[in-house]
Amino acid sequence: MFFLIKKYLNGKTSSSEEKKILAWIKECEANKKQYIDQITSWNNFQVNKNLTKSKDAFKLINKKLNITEIKKEKTYNILNFSKYSAVFLVAISTLYFFYNRSTSDTPIKNKMVSVPVTESYDDQIVLINGDGSSDIISAEKQQLTFSKAKEDVEKQSFNTLKIPRGKVFKIILSDGTLVWLNAESKIRFPEKFLNSEDTRTVYLEGEAFFDVTHNKDKPFIVKSGALEIKVLGTKFNISSYPSEEDIKTTLVSGSVEIGIPASKSLSFKLEPNYQAAYERSSFSSSVSKVNTDDFTAWIDKRIVFKNETFKSITTKIERTYNVNITNELENFNQERFTGEFDIETIEDVLKTLKEISNFDYKINGRNIRIY
Repeated sequence: MFFLIKKYLNGKTSSSEEKKILAWIKECEANKKQYIDQITSWNNFQVNKNLTKSKDAFKLINKKLNITEIKKEKTYNILNFSKYSAVFLVAISTLYFFYNRSTSDTPIKNKMVSVPVTESYDDQIVLINGDGSSDIISAEKQQLTFSKAKEDVEKQSFNTLKIPRGKVFKIILSDGTLVWLNAESKIRFPEKFLNSEDTRTVYLEGEAFFDVTHNKDKPFIVKSGALEIKVLGTKFNISSYPSEEDIKTTLVSGSVEIGIPASKSLSFKLEPNYQAAYERSSFSSSVSKVNTDDFTAWIDKRIVFKNETFKSITTKIERTYNVNITNELENFNQERFTGEFDIETIEDVLKTLKEISNFDYKINGRNIRIY
């Protein structure tokens, strides 16, 4: 097994070999400990192998951890300081997500519990049906799937799906379109897309990734805030949280047309690997080329930040871990960081940030105080 682990660290393993390593790690604690020891030794060896080539060693580890250094005043790179985001965590998480992404799309039996629509379930995934009734989606369930409309269906019925903090969920709409919803998001969509309708229209608040089924006769439209995104068949991400100033549309593949219904003169098309940012207060838009993986990492419950403010990072942490953060160091909110967290616990995340910054913290249940 040592040979396979070494082969993996050098990027030479096949998918079947990676699954074999993962299965071996899961067998017992002794295997896990041996794996950690080998990863730690590899890390130390790469750093200390040749002092005259320390910069090359740093670049190698940077590449392994998928961390990009941004050289700006008062910016921090998590890798330079972290004792807690160890190489083995990144390596094992890579294997974990590689394995899980090939199996997580398998639907399981529908498990829903009907509840009165007036009740509040802040920590539950809730589906509000078109008739006003409400269902709690079981934590065991991986996705919801809606069937195609029958020819005799004429009345449109809309459902609303609410995702709480700390969860990511997937639905398959009646036309086959896949939608991944990020934490603290809400989507309103037809239970069935009717044959009589000219478009397929949904309404989003929060963040979602769409893999739209192509239909040249019925454009797929996402309405979010002031924006209307129109597509035929494509993959794109929309981040439109009401608390954030920008609505960001990131195109992975295909083509989208972005418009503002209230201002018909503002409409443009977006190319793959580009992001459009619409500023709510100034009603202005900008387009820039981006690494789309950075903006879809949340699907795998990863937190990626590139030259982002501490305030922005804590907001992402709150959504991902379902916690409330009170920062008493207001001046620290504008400090900028670059890095990535994968399967770390909230304690690991806070320890890492503390290690590179001058603050302390206390955890009391879901409430975190930074001072």
